[in-house]
Amino acid sequence: MKYIAIALACFAYLFLYPRFAVVFANEVEYKSTTRITVEDNNSLYIQQDYELQNTSSQNLVNSFSINLPSKPSSVVAEKDGMKIPVNISRSQINIDISSSPIRLNSIGKIKISYRVDGFVSSQRYYSEINWPGFKLDGKENQHITTIFVNKNKGDLLYRQADESQVSITNEGYEISLPSSKGAYLVFGNIPLTFDINAKWVINNVGQSDANYRIPLPSESLGLFQYKSLTGADYGYLDDYGNKYVALRLNQDELREGTIVGQWVPYTGFTFPEDLSLGKYQANVQSLAIDLSAERSQIRKALLDLLNPSFEYGLSKRSGIIESLTFGKQSPIDYANIFQAAYHSAGIPTKIVVGIRTFPGEQNYKWHAWLLVKTEDGWISEDPYLDDLHGFSQTVPFVPHALPWIIINQDDELKDIAFYSIDPASVITSQTSSFDNQDQEMDISGELFLKDAAYSAVALPLYLRVTNLGSVPVSIKEIEIMGTKIDEHLYKYEWLIPGSTREIPITGVSVDDPLYSGKKLLEGYVEFTDGNNTSISDLSLDIDLEIDYQRLAFNTLLLLIIVVIIAIIARRKFSTHKKRSR
Repeated sequence: MKYIAIALACFAYLFLYPRFAVVFANEVEYKSTTRITVEDNNSLYIQQDYELQNTSSQNLVNSFSINLPSKPSSVVAEKDGMKIPVNISRSQINIDISSSPIRLNSIGKIKISYRVDGFVSSQRYYSEINWPGFKLDGKENQHITTIFVNKNKGDLLYRQADESQVSITNEGYEISLPSSKGAYLVFGNIPLTFDINAKWVINNVGQSDANYRIPLPSESLGLFQYKSLTGADYGYLDDYGNKYVALRLNQDELREGTIVGQWVPYTGFTFPEDLSLGKYQANVQSLAIDLSAERSQIRKALLDLLNPSFEYGLSKRSGIIESLTFGKQSPIDYANIFQAAYHSAGIPTKIVVGIRTFPGEQNYKWHAWLLVKTEDGWISEDPYLDDLHGFSQTVPFVPHALPWIIINQDDELKDIAFYSIDPASVITSQTSSFDNQDQEMDISGELFLKDAAYSAVALPLYLRVTNLGSVPVSIKEIEIMGTKIDEHLYKYEWLIPGSTREIPITGVSVDDPLYSGKKLLEGYVEFTDGNNTSISDLSLDIDLEIDYQRLAFNTLLLLIIVVIIAIIARRKFSTHKKRSR
């Protein structure tokens, strides 16, 4: 049994060794500070200070290691001000302090600096930092990480980092958090003014003379200055303050027009104006639903109660009772009622007003939906479209999963103001179609490796996709070597025009552990803009190496197991032989 335990321990060490862990040769007490600087080339320059105290039963501590998810570069290590040897094995830093070990009950100070890539991606208007944190032993408050971002990266637009604090200096931002915590940060410079240049066309086919109206963006969303508006007969305001361009068409008449101007978005919150929810919160009991139930049950009860209005608009109501008397509810009604009910049930919920496409439609509409906090984090939920189309619109929430939306710069997720990347696509109506110029998909896909490739080991394979077209797209399917890649790696990735994303491709390997040489990887990535699809073929020639270290270890492990089995079998045979005598 002793030998079997040793074999299992070796097996666990080989296959279950954690990433981002600091591993000491002997047990010690230690604390650390980490400073991460985001460099102009999107590399992370990491400086770590460790204070180690040897409180173990061992006389000396003479080495330790750090495992990283990608191979570091430019590694330098010092102990008590003197440089010490460093060895890099793939994504592991091994530090040798045997020339100056830490003696029993003594303290040693070690400083390490290195660079890693793959944690920062830049888009057209903003940069994303996705830092996973370190897994360190000991008390959490003894390990602190500070991420420094220079002011040339822009303003802090969004921060999702548990227990973090932000300080602003003359040089930029410093985000401090426990080293074990991850951080998702968005920095950027949002243009203050956008040009509007939209063309619309309405064809009154096969019906008598008819009145049409084209809804214009609400002024609560920003300042719109129209330079010219052609093709319309007149404009007017409806009962709820929504602006429309109105026109009357004869039977079989086709008419074109343009809307040209500028838009300056407001940077404040847009909906609701009354953040306390006013009458909505006060009248939530009038819904007569069980607010102590699970969120899924509350959601179902509300969907059974409400009816989506086909008269689409961002009209405001004065409360739940007033909304219900109309018989049908608009998107903002759904958002306000759901938010009031969820709040009363203790579920954090925010309202988003922005631009999105509806299923089966190409054009964008002003719309209102929700952000709801669950055990898995914030998700977006669109109860209006859920009810209208009969299927769930719920998706995990990250900024790039909301097409054309960038988050406001506030510490918490509140009622979010939005910034549109392409206002030319916002003028739309259910009774009109618009021919926006140069709307086409043009996508490139490229496979690449982030580290050496070994046989019988999952390849460090990534896919870089770039949207060279003029419409937002999402990835529909990825297939490499006949294997479809797990959709959770890309399902909620939206690419705005001009943006690039890197997606990890997991589970692809060459099974033969003795294969070395060239190998051609082939596959494809399929994109969609919601209506049309486009396929980009993928191929990559790679040089495969045999992982002799792993092969030798596995062979040794196999021999140990065979020897153990042979010893056990021999003992059993000897025992049986003695008994038979």
